[in-house]
Amino acid sequence: MGVYSGGSGSAGNNMATAVCQATQDRLQKHVARYFSEALQEVLESDESSDEEENDKEIGNGGRDDSDEDEDSRTSGSISLRTLHIQIVRLAEAVPSLLTSVIPQLGPELESDSVPVRLLATRTLGKLFSMPPSGASESFASLHPHVWKMWLGRAVDKQLSIRLCWVEYAIKSLVQHTELETALIPPLVSRAVDPDEHVRARLPELIATLDYEMLRDCVPLRLFREIGQRGKDRRRIVRDRALDALGRTFSLAYADSDESTLYEKFSWIPGVVLSCHLTGSCDVTRSVIRSWETFIVPVSQPDVYARRLYRVSCLLDENEHTILLHLTNLRLPRPTAFDIYASCCAGDDPSRLSSCIRAITALLNDSNASETLAAFASEPDESVVESMRICYDSDTPLDVSVNTRHKTTAFLRETRPGSADILSACLYTGSFPILNVSCIQPLLELRAKKLLTYVAKHAPFLLQPYTRVIERQALRDSNDTLAIELLAALAVYSNNNSESAADFELSETLLDQLCGSCVFTSYATAKLIACVAPERVPPLIPTIQKHIELGSSESCADALDALAACLEYAREILVPFVDTIMQNILHRLILAPWTANSDDNEALMDTDWIDEAQLPVALRARLGALRVMTLCCAVQNKAEVAPPVLKLLWIMLGTGEAQRGQQIPTAARACLRLCAAQSILKLASCHTYSPLVLPRMGRLAYGLQDECFQVRTQLLHDLLLHLTCEDLAPAFHAIIFLVAFDPENELRTQVASYTRRLQALPDSLRHERLERVLVRLLYVLAHHPDFTTDSPSVQCSFTRYVDFYLACVANENNISLLAKYAASVRTYIDLSTPEQTIEASRPLHAMAELALFAIQRWADTKAWTLHPVDQHNDETSSSVPCPVDILQRTNSVAPSALDEQVWDLLQQQAQPKRSREKKAKLI
Repeated sequence: MGVYSGGSGSAGNNMATAVCQATQDRLQKHVARYFSEALQEVLESDESSDEEENDKEIGNGGRDDSDEDEDSRTSGSISLRTLHIQIVRLAEAVPSLLTSVIPQLGPELESDSVPVRLLATRTLGKLFSMPPSGASESFASLHPHVWKMWLGRAVDKQLSIRLCWVEYAIKSLVQHTELETALIPPLVSRAVDPDEHVRARLPELIATLDYEMLRDCVPLRLFREIGQRGKDRRRIVRDRALDALGRTFSLAYADSDESTLYEKFSWIPGVVLSCHLTGSCDVTRSVIRSWETFIVPVSQPDVYARRLYRVSCLLDENEHTILLHLTNLRLPRPTAFDIYASCCAGDDPSRLSSCIRAITALLNDSNASETLAAFASEPDESVVESMRICYDSDTPLDVSVNTRHKTTAFLRETRPGSADILSACLYTGSFPILNVSCIQPLLELRAKKLLTYVAKHAPFLLQPYTRVIERQALRDSNDTLAIELLAALAVYSNNNSESAADFELSETLLDQLCGSCVFTSYATAKLIACVAPERVPPLIPTIQKHIELGSSESCADALDALAACLEYAREILVPFVDTIMQNILHRLILAPWTANSDDNEALMDTDWIDEAQLPVALRARLGALRVMTLCCAVQNKAEVAPPVLKLLWIMLGTGEAQRGQQIPTAARACLRLCAAQSILKLASCHTYSPLVLPRMGRLAYGLQDECFQVRTQLLHDLLLHLTCEDLAPAFHAIIFLVAFDPENELRTQVASYTRRLQALPDSLRHERLERVLVRLLYVLAHHPDFTTDSPSVQCSFTRYVDFYLACVANENNISLLAKYAASVRTYIDLSTPEQTIEASRPLHAMAELALFAIQRWADTKAWTLHPVDQHNDETSSSVPCPVDILQRTNSVAPSALDEQVWDLLQQQAQPKRSREKKAKLI
């Protein structure tokens, strides 16, 4: 046996192996007796004086086998580690000799000595992971009892043993696929091990396998669990998990057999992107790193664009949205990052503080403000120059990405404390995924989703390729993608005087569009209205003819085209507005529902229907609502809006313009959403805003609609209008009506939006967040569910105030909010017929509930409420009293809450004792 303690390639070793193979039947019992006696002798020696030193030697897994052999020969004794080396070497040479030896290692797996357990785990792991031999079965199948004991070491309390087990479990998995059923559950559990080193070790080992092993041996379940580690709170775990997945996808993408890519690994890019939804800046950095290194690495423009397009086709709608978000194309140019780079270069220092606040809100990193200010005070010229290169839309993608990576590496060496934030600025202000270098290849690939997004948010990237797109439209007048891109360029040119001279379409294309039936599409009408508005009036009679006499599909298309004409050539169409309004009102909006039975059945069986699947009857009715709203906006007369708004308020609540229309469920949901969007459209007009503002609380019907898609889309549109400042700041009051939404998504959106508002200058922030409290209380007092007759209902409404406080309140403004809430008790509600204090009782009750909620919130946070001197506080120069809905009085109204309400409120304020199960730390 001493021969098997040394190197495996020696002459003595080869001779011993030959002898053992020839006499293995006779040697087996002698080998078993040798190891039995030797193992027993070594383990019993633990009681000797050198027990501690021996244990240390046993556990030293980093020593070389030849060193151990030399030690044993020098000392004249044999160690436990030497015996295990002999077992492994003998297993490699003559495995059949170990039939009675392997069971003797089982008790070592349960030893109280950590080094003994570690050595047994490692040795058995080597045996179980040995490549299969045609002459004999695997050790795991020959010794199931020991195999089961070894599997139990997956949950050993010692970190080193779990790490060792994971290593050999992966090796066993790739060598013996029949062990998958037994190995995968404990391996999956190690992906969520309490120790980060084990969680990181698993994907690290996966990343070392070749593609054939990844494809054939590693099951999908294990890959999926590793994908979840991309959201881990520890950076080393995230990076290794995402790297393992990214490397696997990259290998699959390069494989000539594309079926494997689509069958087994097509989900990887989406899972990597989905980790971004955690909202953590650190996780986003890990996602970007994996994406740029493995998923879509930068290369030649045509190769890169082709890979980007293919990967984007693998994503579902939500994942595709994340990808588009990470392109940064949505940011208006120049961005706050451009201004910051200019300020650092000394061009305009006066704008530094405002752009730092904006960047802090965009990065969602509380430490960003201090870091950016410190860098601006002592800027590095090379970093500022890199910012300008990355932020320039004309910079080739490979140059931009390489510059960003080099600058990030430089920052980690010179400014390690600021590197993460400054590198985030370099990424977020640049065009990291899709820029001007990608447009030509994407046009050749006809990547509609990507190009449509570019056209919507960054049409300036399309400008160099205007003639290419125009030639495509001339070749095929039915090419909807080319027409959409040209229409987006036309709108961009109209809104930017510098670009207007550069955008011209040939008369041939215009004649072709106007002379064919395709002018009834929205994009074509939009293009004509922007480029040649004088050509629109002659088309109106034809469009109206399609609405009146055409098929349902032709009518819907014509309404879309008419909406585009009204939106982009409104002055020219003023003479036609009255006729258009009367026509669509009676022919479509007020008419009974007409659709085939199949469409009706499909619309009745669901709560919602996606835009791509809208039946033509519903498309036409939605188009009619939009056209009616645009006609009202074109006229811009206050006397025109009341009947239109009355109709829209009715449809917002019911989805029908009048009773008896028998509109299916899903269609009514789409019509309710369209009505709400139309109201927001009119509210964005200066003339009609005063008509909507006093009644904006009715939008609660939409924000609290029974259909989730209606609530989500309406909130998205509302926040978009508020962000673009299309609506009056007072409309911020209604965003807090999502407090009771059953889904967290909507509340998260509002919280994120208000967090960005916190970065605004004090006066703007105060107008959008603090001063709207009075109007919010008015809206809640007029909520259809609020009543002063039900104490429980009144108490439940404090949840709205709690949500508002969670988004807005802080130690500096809590006293001001209390003052505003208290002031409401001195107001009269002008919407009541009597306009008296008694008639304003619901408003005063809501004010008292708000005061209680504010006091409770302050107590919870250990904040102190103190008197606010409005003369010394710049943000509270006057207590808000919206004159369109309220009127001041000289007295404070008596309490509107009875004793039962106060008792219920006090019960709510008492902390509830409950047993909380301790969460396992991962």
